[in-house]
Amino acid sequence: MGRTFNILVQIFTVRGIVDTQCGFKAFKMPACRSLFEEEKIFDFGFDVELLFSAQKKGLKIAEVPVLWYNDARSTVNPIVDSTKMFIDLVKIRLYHGRTNGSFADKIYYLIYHYRTFWRFCVVGVSNTIVDYGLFYLLTKAGLDLRIANPISVETAIIWSFIWNSIWTFSDRKIEQPLWQRAAAFQFIQFGGLALSQISLIIFSLYLAIPALISKAATIPIVLVFNYILNSRWAFAEKKKTPLSYLAYSILVIMLFIVYLYLNKWSIF
Repeated sequence: MGRTFNILVQIFTVRGIVDTQCGFKAFKMPACRSLFEEEKIFDFGFDVELLFSAQKKGLKIAEVPVLWYNDARSTVNPIVDSTKMFIDLVKIRLYHGRTNGSFADKIYYLIYHYRTFWRFCVVGVSNTIVDYGLFYLLTKAGLDLRIANPISVETAIIWSFIWNSIWTFSDRKIEQPLWQRAAAFQFIQFGGLALSQISLIIFSLYLAIPALISKAATIPIVLVFNYILNSRWAFAEKKKTPLSYLAYSILVIMLFIVYLYLNKWSIF
């Protein structure tokens, strides 16, 4: 396990160090302060993070050979602990990504610093799977599609709300009570549906873009809309003023009005 982990360390984080897990480490006091203040990993990967930060800062690292003997009483689990160690390596790169570093640093920076948005996207994908999957099962069971569709859609909305609450926006301290968040989330979904319909009508009927391409083009538009409103309303870290809530509500209502107007002209 040690050799495999060292190979991964060399690839992802610290290069040129034979044994990053050696327990014998000595630091000068000034280096200690600058390194330990930035420490974010407190499990197997803590010493790898220290060495990674030291190399990033250009600090001098000297490795002195030490003879170790295997301890048969070790409680390290090859599978469980190896998984944790690999996750720690990924976390180190994410935590220390920067915009002025290498291409990999920039990618890790974008992933970590915009993690809430990426989580929202992942939940959105799972939400679509739940919607389509349940709709398929219900219609296959003989349920009328006019009944199956609202059931699958509402189930997907509930699924999305739960995961956005416990994962996507878990870093935030949200003051709103649960029922207010749920109501706002539901209302925003209706706004997203109206925006999706508006975009679909414009792309397919007015711009003569094929239906499937039009449908695909609406996805990023609705995704950004849902994320912005959920981030600033349903899952806002601080309570907004009543005027802010009113503005968001008016926006959603206006989308419905525009949709009804376009839908009327597209039919007649």
